[in-house]
Amino acid sequence: MLFINQKKEYISVFDSPECKNEDTNCSNIGQPIVITDSLSIEIAAVFDGHGGKEASRFLKENFISCFMSSIQITSLVDLNPNDESMNGDMHKDIINTGVLAVDNALCDHLKIQDLRGRDPGSTLSAWVNFITPIGNTSYLVNVGDSPAYSVCKQTGVITCAKLHDIIDLECQSDATKHPDVSVIDRRGSQPILAVCIISPDICKMVQSGTMLYKNGLRGLNIPRSMGHIHWNDAINKTPEITNVPDEADVIVLMSDGVSDMIVSPSEYMKHSEEMGWDVDKIGSFYRDRWYQPWKQLYRGVVSDERQYIAIKGHKLHVADDMTIVQINIENK
Repeated sequence: MLFINQKKEYISVFDSPECKNEDTNCSNIGQPIVITDSLSIEIAAVFDGHGGKEASRFLKENFISCFMSSIQITSLVDLNPNDESMNGDMHKDIINTGVLAVDNALCDHLKIQDLRGRDPGSTLSAWVNFITPIGNTSYLVNVGDSPAYSVCKQTGVITCAKLHDIIDLECQSDATKHPDVSVIDRRGSQPILAVCIISPDICKMVQSGTMLYKNGLRGLNIPRSMGHIHWNDAINKTPEITNVPDEADVIVLMSDGVSDMIVSPSEYMKHSEEMGWDVDKIGSFYRDRWYQPWKQLYRGVVSDERQYIAIKGHKLHVADDMTIVQINIENK
């Protein structure tokens, strides 16, 4: 059976000029991979690397091929595209299996690298689109704290993938269920802080935390991530999967270098609409926030002096890597 994608997608990407190449992305938008006569798959993904470039670079080059290689074609031979309930479960099984297969390949890769004591990893923020003869079904996929959104411009409805952030008490609780993991809120003498813009001129500093593994031998401040071979089974690699509404016509994937500068998803979408959904303009707008002086609010007190945003590690004047992948969807 031959069929065509019933929707047309246009992808655009913003990478800040200051990127240290720890943020990467990949996609096969417009070139879906045929799985069976009744199923093809498109993927777009953003990887926010940490601990070095090795993990995010591997994912950029291998995510799609590893993901597709994990799909068991024999189990899909009798696929009935009209059975939406069965297909939904099958889609999520494919995503779960694919992400974990990619992580296994990534960990095998990292084990043979000369990392000199480093422990690279990466978040995953992805859109996976299943194309069948009767239409498309897509999902936001998240491992870690890099956001993924779908937007319907007409209704203004925004769907967000759940983030795995150490600030979230539920995530902290999940992390410490492992017997070798504990959560602390200080690294040496330095508080661990996260950034949140709460007004046009105030930056809120939010107390965060760092996980320690096996009596403090390894530290990590994100409860889910790909890679990180030194954490073994202590870190959760299971993806969060969120259905994208059929009426959504924009998908936005980003690294947390962008989301740290965002007041809220609705504010981001408002600015995007004002800028004509031009990703270069949108990315430059949020990039500039890293370099503007702000009053800081911490523990209820607003500082008298305006200063540049102090990001992780209290390094001033240094922006985090920033990547945005936007997919505009049109019905044919």
